[in-house]
Amino acid sequence: MKNIIILISLALSACASPFKPITEVDLKAVDGVNVISSIPQSNIERKYILSNGGANAGAQYGFFGSLVGAIIDSSVNEDIVKEANLDVELIIKALADYKANEVIESALKDKIDQTSLFKISGFQSSLTDKEKSSGFNNLLLIATTYKLSQDMTYLEIRSEYTLSGIKINSKNNKPQKQQLYKNVVTYNSSQINETNKEKLKSAWSENNAKLLREKIAEGANQVAQMILLDLNGHGLAKPEPGNKVAKHIISENEAGRLIYRMQNGELISEPTKI
Repeated sequence: MKNIIILISLALSACASPFKPITEVDLKAVDGVNVISSIPQSNIERKYILSNGGANAGAQYGFFGSLVGAIIDSSVNEDIVKEANLDVELIIKALADYKANEVIESALKDKIDQTSLFKISGFQSSLTDKEKSSGFNNLLLIATTYKLSQDMTYLEIRSEYTLSGIKINSKNNKPQKQQLYKNVVTYNSSQINETNKEKLKSAWSENNAKLLREKIAEGANQVAQMILLDLNGHGLAKPEPGNKVAKHIISENEAGRLIYRMQNGELISEPTKI
């Protein structure tokens, strides 16, 4: 029996490649599914944008100008990262007894167990040394972040996942590892209507970060639900190229949240009223 392993890694994610739906041919490469969850992010973070203004300004002065620009950027970016970390210190303290990783992992396990495409063979939270050294023939890698937005008004949870499996190469008739599927899902919480940073810190941290705990739990379930919908092929029909409709609804719940499939295939969960 072939085995496919799902590695759920909550880490920084990159941009998704063009949408490629799972096909019946792809599914022939999938039988048993082992789920492996790895969550390296231990605390809530705030999104930030790094600067490269110094490098751009120095480039006109040649090699030495570029070096000066890079030094400026390094200093500016260090301050940006430091500020982002300071902004969430109070919030992290309020979340001290809250196991966000376990909440997310539990939601993922519950939903993935419900997929109609794969037989789930097992779920584990780490890799053994033997598993790390031997590698995998079949792999679904899911990389996720959970962060407050740059302006700290809402929570974003984003997962990118890539499925690789063993298929027969039509040219040489030999088994070969191939990418079968790749997509991204994003949860955006409702926003706090506030612009003052100190008041936002207070809103997220007060009452033992009650609001943030609620949003993390909601976001974990929404991300897991979107992955389940996507893997089960729900709402695969997309707007035709050139169609002005950039997204269409594939799910709506009682809490007033909509799940959209974008033109590029990505799924997004947003409140009906932001």
